[in-house]
Amino acid sequence: MAEKQNKEQSLIDAQIRELDESDQEFESLWQMWQTVFPDWPIERQRLEKMIHQMPGNHLIHEHGFCLSFLQNGVLGMISAVGVLPDHRRKGLGTALVHRAHEVLKKAAKDSGEQELQSLEVGSWAPRFWPQMPINMSQEVKDFFSHCGFKRSPDLGPRDLFKDIRNDDVVPADVLEKVAKTNIIYRPWSPELYEECLEKQRANFNWWKGYEILAQYGQHAQALVAIDPDTNAQVGWTFMCSPMPSSVTCTPSCLCPQPRKRRGRFPRWALTLTSGGRV
Repeated sequence: MAEKQNKEQSLIDAQIRELDESDQEFESLWQMWQTVFPDWPIERQRLEKMIHQMPGNHLIHEHGFCLSFLQNGVLGMISAVGVLPDHRRKGLGTALVHRAHEVLKKAAKDSGEQELQSLEVGSWAPRFWPQMPINMSQEVKDFFSHCGFKRSPDLGPRDLFKDIRNDDVVPADVLEKVAKTNIIYRPWSPELYEECLEKQRANFNWWKGYEILAQYGQHAQALVAIDPDTNAQVGWTFMCSPMPSSVTCTPSCLCPQPRKRRGRFPRWALTLTSGGRV
């Protein structure tokens, strides 16, 4: 029995491969995403452009996939793991996570850093989920626990959202106040980079998001408020273009359009030794 299981696991491992850039490969990935995450659909074109634009370490199998990224050269992020329902509980999901861990360790060394320092569930940019959504099933949580991840005791980040389909985006009294000011609003641009980053670093802990946008030429995915009397930047916000031409969603927003979701995302992470092993 053990020998048979080992052979089956070896076959699964052998069938896991790096995601290539072929149209057929992305179609397979997208179709599996729609099946695995029915409450978190995403347009095929958006998914493909996000993966092409942002350097990542992605794996695919006939019945599953794993999307992962290396942040800051030493932080491994498992953005999404999916296995088709009829092929779960057979070791494929675990094999995908373990292979991703190995690939990310190699990527960290190749980037010139010493070792991979951590491996977490979630991602910063592109941001499918900041960490694990609170309403994921107990089966999903048990899977990550089995893979060695542990839930952090802190509350984790929160993504806030508002349904604007049948409601005003901004209350009328707020718009009235804004109309009395002379503040100018404009998309962020390269010439506004230095001042923006200086003020972000001094006042906020999410400045890295702006740095990532600039790195990939996504300046227009942020909005800046400027005082015309001093020409100084006084306010900023991330945006997420709804247009299919948008290469990626900003680090502040979820790229999938969820049908159901809550805003809490507990942190799940592997603790790595100095040697980078689980």
